[in-house]
Amino acid sequence: METITGTIEKIVYRNEENGYVIAKVSLEKLISGKTGNENEEKLATIVGNMASVNIGETYKLEGEWVNNPKYGWQFNFNNYRLILPTSLLGLKRYLGSGLIKGVGPATADRIIEHFGNKTLEILENDLQKLTEVEGIAEKRIKVISKSWEEQKEIKRVMIFLQSYQITTGYAVKIYKTYGNSAIEKLKENPYRLVDDVFGIGFKIADRIAQNLGIESTSPARIKAGIKYILNELANQGHCYGIIQEIIKQGSELLEVEEILVEKALVVLKNNKEVIVEEDRIWLPLYYFAELGVSKKLMELLKFPQQIINLDVPKMIKHLEKRYNISFAEEQKEAIKKVLLNRVLVLTGGPGTGKTTTTLGLIELFKELKLKIVLAAPTGRAAKRMSETTGREAKTIHRLLEYSPKSGTFTKNSDNPLRAEVIILDEVSMIDILSLIHISEPTRLLSISY
Repeated sequence: METITGTIEKIVYRNEENGYVIAKVSLEKLISGKTGNENEEKLATIVGNMASVNIGETYKLEGEWVNNPKYGWQFNFNNYRLILPTSLLGLKRYLGSGLIKGVGPATADRIIEHFGNKTLEILENDLQKLTEVEGIAEKRIKVISKSWEEQKEIKRVMIFLQSYQITTGYAVKIYKTYGNSAIEKLKENPYRLVDDVFGIGFKIADRIAQNLGIESTSPARIKAGIKYILNELANQGHCYGIIQEIIKQGSELLEVEEILVEKALVVLKNNKEVIVEEDRIWLPLYYFAELGVSKKLMELLKFPQQIINLDVPKMIKHLEKRYNISFAEEQKEAIKKVLLNRVLVLTGGPGTGKTTTTLGLIELFKELKLKIVLAAPTGRAAKRMSETTGREAKTIHRLLEYSPKSGTFTKNSDNPLRAEVIILDEVSMIDILSLIHISEPTRLLSISY
């Protein structure tokens, strides 16, 4: 880990959402081979996250030098600390950078000329004295005062977060979420970060809580730990947990007595943060997703069958003769069930004929002039399905026209898929949250898995 001190000369790029910034800084001390050309002898590129950044500000940065193949040497920092300017020139650039609304370069020059080295003291303690400067009236002081206080709050929050070993990246996310009330909210309950700030999980929140002096037996900590365990189960493909197992795991993970985990479970249940039925416990998201999928499947099963009066054995014989294939009895039974039922799960181990059965079904549906769509959970599975069937297969997200920007699907109950048959491959790979989206926009003749 290295430390450099530099003044912001130019902001090359800044993402207002996450605070990611690329900037040019003039270094306090020349570092051979890692700065700019002869005309920018002491300029260096810095890359990292900052809650706010302005030209003229001086920072002490911690990180490491990285030689980017495209952009050359860059200093990737993970922690920083603002150093207020001490020279009159530094003060002029700092105030005239646009940092404070109502103060431009010309006004900054007049303020520095009038107050000299006492400028920061005036800004901190006696803003009314700014009326002594030509061109600054009472109305303008209100704008300057508000802007200066906002900047002070940002710095106050960032200094607090970093003093508790919260990295700059997370500190920026926390500030963007809570603003000036971040300190108060974290002191009250740092575990709220898990629900409120994307990318911060229980383990990070727990470390922050420890740094803040939160006791290991805190109810907030135990409740967050229980939800963490349930989320981890969901990541492994489980929609719910067994209560006694959750209590045991919670006690071991959090290193607290089981009775404390039991009490926290009761609170979570009463607050409807978890759902308990008999010996099982769900996070609400997965409980209602399961209910939603079962409800949609039941609705599909109740739809009137569109294929009627079919001589299925005759159709199968026709298919065998036309394509010179011979179906086993189980395959014939599967084809019959697909044709006569709204929803069907086709299952079996490798080599049991699922692919041949599916190919036969596709040909039958084509002869019945039904619109068929094929899909799979992943791009690789969809590609394999296309190669096997000779027809286009899409990923489920592409089929339902998922928008990453909005996080929603264009295809839904108000805008259903225009298909009569949907064949999905590798359904065992689909999680419950994806399945609820699949079942919602369909009005199908049949689904074959």
